[in-house]
Amino acid sequence: MALSKLLKIQCLESGNWEQGSCIPVVCEPPSPVFEGMYVCTNGFKLGSQCVLNCKLASQRMPITCTKEGLWTEEFKLCDNLQGECPPPPEKNLVEYKCEQGYGIGAVCRPSCIIPPSDPVILPENITTDTMEHWMEPTKVQNIVCTGRRRWHPDPSLVHCIQSCEPFQADGWCDTINNRAYCQYDGGDCCSSTLSSKKVIPFAADCEQDECTCRDPKAEENQ
Repeated sequence: MALSKLLKIQCLESGNWEQGSCIPVVCEPPSPVFEGMYVCTNGFKLGSQCVLNCKLASQRMPITCTKEGLWTEEFKLCDNLQGECPPPPEKNLVEYKCEQGYGIGAVCRPSCIIPPSDPVILPENITTDTMEHWMEPTKVQNIVCTGRRRWHPDPSLVHCIQSCEPFQADGWCDTINNRAYCQYDGGDCCSSTLSSKKVIPFAADCEQDECTCRDPKAEENQ
């Protein structure tokens, strides 16, 4: 089966070729409830074949990503899956609201005990105290009880970090926002990314490096 497609571009009246490009075909990742329950030959890319680790051979048929960007079959949970996840541990100052209980497919919503903070995923062995400004953690909207009866993402990796203040790109360098998670205060802490070219720290006492230009993409740090 030929996987190549033809891309036709036209010569315009201006004497230039029209713009055109190829975008690789990828299929939607399966729902998080299947996390850890399947193996794929090439991720979610075109032609990749995924197999569920079920006991029944009929449920172990390969599911393929087609050129339309759709799977040949629906991902279905293995038959006879029972049980539930343990209640999510309330650690790292995070609490969970589990309105659907703890069964397979149940969703719990994390929130931080001390506001204003956001629940985020941090790598293993990293805590809010050892987190560096260039780290860009992902905010966690919810955790799901998978068919393996484990929470995904793992609650032990969910931590609370200080929320961003809503003053990004206002011309003042807010130290609290001077980190990758807050887009380095929308460029307010680097003269090269400010139209005025003058950094004005919002905090009067800016002894530490919190008011310096930290954005690794800014001209000063090239």
